[in-house]
Amino acid sequence: MWPVGWRRSAPTWPASPAPWPTFEQAATVPHSGLLAIQALTSRGPIRGQEVLINGAGGCGPFAIQIARAMGAAVTGVDHTDKLEVMRRAGA
Repeated sequence: MWPVGWRRSAPTWPASPAPWPTFEQAATVPHSGLLAIQALTSRGPIRGQEVLINGAGGCGPFAIQIARAMGAAVTGVDHTDKLEVMRRAGA
């Protein structure tokens, strides 16, 4: 949604958008999200608990965001190359 009111500057768009994913890559998105939801809800409510997410690839970023939204304290573990991905997701 666009903010209400006048702005002095117009929103800027990236010079070149990210490339579109292939059909195979796009098909994995709902599966990864569903897998994260199933894993986080299979043992009952997690509000107020600590959750460890092992891995920042695949369903890891989904799991981090969903666990945070459910009220859990999230710790992420992975290789140091993926540290920024996990931080941006909320771990």
